Amino acid sequence: MFFGSENKKLLVFGDGTLSEMSAYLFKADVNVFAHVVDSKYKQKETLNNTPVLELESLFDYVSNQSAQVILPLGYTNINGVRENKFKYFNELGIEIASFIHASSTVWDDFKCQKNVIIYEQVIIQPFVQVGENTLIRAGANLGHHTVIGKNCFIASQVVTGGNVTIKERCFIGLGATIRDGITIAERCFIGAGAVVVGDTEAGGVYLGNPAKKITKTSAQVTNII
Repeated sequence: MFFGSENKKLLVFGDGTLSEMSAYLFKADVNVFAHVVDSKYKQKETLNNTPVLELESLFDYVSNQSAQVILPLGYTNINGVRENKFKYFNELGIEIASFIHASSTVWDDFKCQKNVIIYEQVIIQPFVQVGENTLIRAGANLGHHTVIGKNCFIASQVVTGGNVTIKERCFIGLGATIRDGITIAERCFIGAGAVVVGDTEAGGVYLGNPAKKITKTSAQVTNII
């Protein structure tokens, strides 16, 4: 399900593998006009027969009133890169779209914020809230009354119990489990397969079962993400 404007040209930010895969999913619901990248990162002229435009010359092709954008970017700098691009397009006045894959389960009370991208076979139980600019990858299961802050990345097969709080700019790794009632503080990095059984500290990196905090901070592990 695509949340945007039918009469505006859809731009997908990025030409890497996550953007490529995401655009493939979007095309089931909406036409993708172009990929957009910063000129210094441009890798190709087209991607799966879709043009790749340079951000610096974007307005040669569209106006801020004729375009909409979606940003399927990863978690580099603990989601900071995606946060900055979200702010950039917001300030330009370009509409920011959202997407929920048709195979996912969401309830009638769910409100989809800007640049929320929910991939295949995600289960979102009643009364869950997801902040803007957050990606939820395939197969995640979010328990009732869970609250996820803005600018987060929830990897595939993550499971949360009920009443979990995940604050801004967190990364929750592949297959991690967060027990009911737990609060994940802002900018945390939860490693793949971790089982979180207690509240975390801001900027912490937690690995293992049960999850333990290591000495490095989430800012320091940027080089491995």
